[in-house]
Amino acid sequence: MEDAKFRTNLLGEVVGPKEVFLKRQQVQEKCAMSRSNIYKLMGEGKFPLPQKVSHRCTVWLASDIDIWRSMTTESFFARYGKQILEAKEQAA
Repeated sequence: MEDAKFRTNLLGEVVGPKEVFLKRQQVQEKCAMSRSNIYKLMGEGKFPLPQKVSHRCTVWLASDIDIWRSMTTESFFARYGKQILEAKEQAA
């Protein structure tokens, strides 16, 4: 099987059954940020991108949010920014 068929987290690991999906409101509460700030940082490659679950539902992986919370915004961008911006371009 190809890994591309499976959802992966920022570390490139296939998402397992213990992964928690977070809705936008939960992400806002966990990160103490407004919706607009989350989307602004995502656009700059400084915040994890959500995963599309269906045509009307997107979620963030709790593991990705935990990584973001453990780092400064600039450290996160230095480590994951290029990866996030490339994924964003591919999705467009």
